[in-house]
Amino acid sequence: MGVGRQTKAQLFAELNELRAQVSALEAVIAGQQAVEKKATDSESRYRAVVEHSIQGVAVQRHGIVLFANAVLATILGYAKPDDVIGQRIEDHIAAGERERTRRDLAARLRGEPAPTRYECQGLKKDGTPIWLEVAPAVVSWDGEPAVIMSLIDITARKRAERELEQSELLCQTVLGNVHDGVFLVQNARILFVNQAGAEMVSACAAALRDSPFLSLVAPESVDRVANCFRHCEAHGRGTTLNEVFLLSQDSERQAVVQMQMALLSYNGQPATVVTLNDITAHKHAEETIKEEAEMAAALVRVGQGLITSLETPVVIDRLCRMTTEVIGCDCSYAILWDPQKDLTVTIAGYGDSPKQEEAMRVLPFPTRFFTDRLTEEPDSDATGEIGIDDQPAVRALFARVGIVSVLFFPLRRGTRLIGVLSIGYRRQQPFSSQQKRLARGIAQLASFAIANAKLLEELENSNRLKEDFAGTMSHELRTPLHILFGYTELLRDEEFGPLTPQQADILNRIDRNVQELTALINTTLDLSRLQSQRVPLVVQEVRIPEFLAELASETRQLNRAANLEVEWSSAPETLSLWTDVGKLKIILKNLLTNALKFTKAGTIAVAAIPQGEGVTFSVSDTGPGISADEIPFIFEPFRQGGGFSTRKLGGVGLGLYIVRRLLELLGGTVTVESEVGKGSTFYVWIPTHPSAGRQG
Repeated sequence: MGVGRQTKAQLFAELNELRAQVSALEAVIAGQQAVEKKATDSESRYRAVVEHSIQGVAVQRHGIVLFANAVLATILGYAKPDDVIGQRIEDHIAAGERERTRRDLAARLRGEPAPTRYECQGLKKDGTPIWLEVAPAVVSWDGEPAVIMSLIDITARKRAERELEQSELLCQTVLGNVHDGVFLVQNARILFVNQAGAEMVSACAAALRDSPFLSLVAPESVDRVANCFRHCEAHGRGTTLNEVFLLSQDSERQAVVQMQMALLSYNGQPATVVTLNDITAHKHAEETIKEEAEMAAALVRVGQGLITSLETPVVIDRLCRMTTEVIGCDCSYAILWDPQKDLTVTIAGYGDSPKQEEAMRVLPFPTRFFTDRLTEEPDSDATGEIGIDDQPAVRALFARVGIVSVLFFPLRRGTRLIGVLSIGYRRQQPFSSQQKRLARGIAQLASFAIANAKLLEELENSNRLKEDFAGTMSHELRTPLHILFGYTELLRDEEFGPLTPQQADILNRIDRNVQELTALINTTLDLSRLQSQRVPLVVQEVRIPEFLAELASETRQLNRAANLEVEWSSAPETLSLWTDVGKLKIILKNLLTNALKFTKAGTIAVAAIPQGEGVTFSVSDTGPGISADEIPFIFEPFRQGGGFSTRKLGGVGLGLYIVRRLLELLGGTVTVESEVGKGSTFYVWIPTHPSAGRQG
């Protein structure tokens, strides 16, 4: 009994323990079932996500596809996903990429580092090449490790990238050889620039990529260029900017360009093509032309101011004033040599006070300072200008009158130095190259003007000496001629006894030569007075009928030819004019004398008729006439119709020249009509009143 009871108790204990173990086992089984259910649910959800992914997904184990979604089937060219299951995934990888793919997957299964995403070339079912982007990962599939691969077809993207590379290559090939600079700008940054564009800013094309385009633009042009970019992007059309300044990357030099912008699509986004035409040389040429034009205009103005007077003091005063105004300096002085004293003399100045100008006139300039540094040869390099920076003594002299900066330019007469033209500032101020060129040109103009004025003074002095000599000689010659003329008149009047025919003929010859010599002397005096323009006008009323009668009486004795008749036509009784009667007589007497000289037989006719606002006098003859070639020259001094062969008729060829000059004083004109062998007619028109001027 005791043994039985113990055995029974043990049995119950073992039974309870067994029940506890069964309960624990049931709990473990329930936990495992829960885990398995959870894993099953997770795998179901994962399968659902994979199946509906927008990327191609394949699960493979040992290289065999266990699962594929519809996207993958489409990528690889299959009708449905089941057609892919059981296929080898590496059969859809290009031969050259398979070994790399095997290594990457093996390493990933071993837990070693491997690329998480890479690109490779693939093949469709029909062998069509495609580009794939692959992202592999290790997962548990049906309770065992497997490789899940995400595949994206990037064939279109690779094609776009290749086209982009080809377009960039095309840009570099085509645009790289054009002369204009070309920039491709997107989001304000440079994507591409050709060699010409890089050279415009003295930079390397590669270094400019991805840099801000506006960093190449000078500050004064930045706002205009930025507004142009905004306008181009906002309105979608191109635009043009003139005279844009670009900054050089290696110096302060600026390029001036004409900029054109155009909008296009680049890599799916808007971009701007900027074309630059370098106009730096053109702009420089324009500025040079403008500067040259301004300089030429300034020199023309100075030249006109200098040549309007031929008096040396006036020329030099204008020179100093116009130099100061054109150069824009504080003062200008003309310093000439005094060759007799070998000194420099300040002749004139402008820009300073009278006190300062007077101080300049007494400054003891060292002449050798100029002559040693300014050569006599105009083509030498030392003929430009000289300053005083390296001459303390001369600088101290000018400091006395407040001039700090000064330059000297040579004044010449031919190749000989006659002085200098100075330009100065009362402060330390450098002279620009344009100021120096202007001053150099003004000095050359002044040299001509001063030389002309000096030459005129010498000519006037020479004319005065000539006139004085002609007047003295004429007086000395006319005195004995008048005595000779008086004695011949007494002899011809037989005051000293009767004359034989031979003696009367000799006296007539003497009288004729005396009158010709007297006329020559008077003509010479008239010519001298006309050339010196010191002939006064005595205007009075002239009644034409009375004037012609008086003229006929005074010239009657001039006609000694038996076969020649002088006819005087009557004029209207009321015909008159206001003029210098003495000069009018000289004009008509010269014309009548010429007609008598050249006409040996026939008729000479003198007439006067009203014409317009004056009176026309005509003197006609039946002489040899004047050829058409000679008519333009007969009113010049020392010229006679018929050339040298007519010298035997007497005279020096001044009569018609004096006629023309006297008519200029009276406001009249002279014309001639002539035919060789038939004679000539001279027409003299005199205005009724001096104010009427020439006949128009």
